[in-house]
Amino acid sequence: MTLFGLPMGLMVVVLFVIGATLGRFLNLCIDQFWRHDRLLDQLKSVCPGTELYNKTSHRFWRKENIPIIGGLINGSLRKKPKREAFVELLNGLLLAGLYWYMIPISAEADINNTGFFTLLWANSLPESHIEDYRQPVLWLHLWYLYLVVMIEAMVVATFIDFDWQLIPDGCTIPAMIIGILGGWLLERAYLLPVWFQKPDIMEIWAQFLPIWMEPWLQGPRIPAWIQQDSGMPGLVTSLAGWAVGGILVWGVRIIGAWVLKREAMGFGDVILMAMIGSFIGWQPAVIVFFLAPFCGAGMALFVRLFHGEAAIPYGPYLSLGTIVLLFGWRYLAPGIQDFFQIGILVPLMGVVMFATMALLLQLIQLSKMILGMPLEEEIRVGQWTSADQLQYFEGEQEDPNQGKWHSDNNTRWPGTESGRGRLHYERWKRGHRWK
Repeated sequence: MTLFGLPMGLMVVVLFVIGATLGRFLNLCIDQFWRHDRLLDQLKSVCPGTELYNKTSHRFWRKENIPIIGGLINGSLRKKPKREAFVELLNGLLLAGLYWYMIPISAEADINNTGFFTLLWANSLPESHIEDYRQPVLWLHLWYLYLVVMIEAMVVATFIDFDWQLIPDGCTIPAMIIGILGGWLLERAYLLPVWFQKPDIMEIWAQFLPIWMEPWLQGPRIPAWIQQDSGMPGLVTSLAGWAVGGILVWGVRIIGAWVLKREAMGFGDVILMAMIGSFIGWQPAVIVFFLAPFCGAGMALFVRLFHGEAAIPYGPYLSLGTIVLLFGWRYLAPGIQDFFQIGILVPLMGVVMFATMALLLQLIQLSKMILGMPLEEEIRVGQWTSADQLQYFEGEQEDPNQGKWHSDNNTRWPGTESGRGRLHYERWKRGHRWK
């Protein structure tokens, strides 16, 4: 079922090379996006032919800069050769791995053999098009390219967030637009339909809930409008993922700022999660949101113990949680479906969980007050030492003799070089004749 019937091994190798080459462009985005505030300037900085690109980005496309290998051999040509080589290697592995996981190997295989297949997804198909989805070679490859856009955006956002603790709009806004438009044009490029429930479970819950909720608890497993032959189900799924993904992180951001009196998450994390949700839908976005803390817990502990930093970027762990979800979908899907089949109770549980989180944070703050602990972490202001002063003066003018003939003139006052920490160096260079 591979493109043009090529062997899977060959496709994986080709996609690895393509991914590593695209990683070179991702490194350019990582290097440039954070330098500019406006979205348009960020895009211009990586768009060949623009004046901004010609000023800042030409070094990325020298012939010596072969992906992965060029960064290790010709490291002097790059700012961060090891990191840039790692980005290229990682991107190649992600693109090749996703294809291997997503595209069935056998020529006789059908859609049931893809890593993203679930019976619930199949039941959401329009009856008139079920046969069209049996062996949708072209459509499945378009879905693959659709997810590749999300992965590329997450790679750029991850490494910028690690370096600068910010996520520029250039990483997320263009991909978000593609996520929404692609959801509409590809129609069924989602992991789960936007709405489903299990009627027999809802009947049980109806006995314990208010009467006014009964209309919300009734209905078929999948609404009829989702099974219509149109792009509307895909568009609604993408928009719902965009909204829920953004609201989840925004809710934590608002509650954290209200209770802790400091920013709990950056607005870039809100946009990143909204972008991810526009590609995978709202139910998987919720799972990613809860997977991310587990992905980041170990790293957070390491950073706190060995570097003493309290704040760590959260965007990389949202991205990692998304990768875990994609490659573990065939194992996670049954449990996810069982949870979300309770229909209208899911958003109600979300409201309760947000309220519970706010209450727990308030209790933690109250406990700190009772124990006499500071409510906010102390910010330690560093002292300006003599070493800092020498380094400052040294950076003001690296070599006062640059462009001049060195002179053995003994009339020059040595106090200037002493203040710069260069007196011993000057005496050594001049053979102790300069005093």
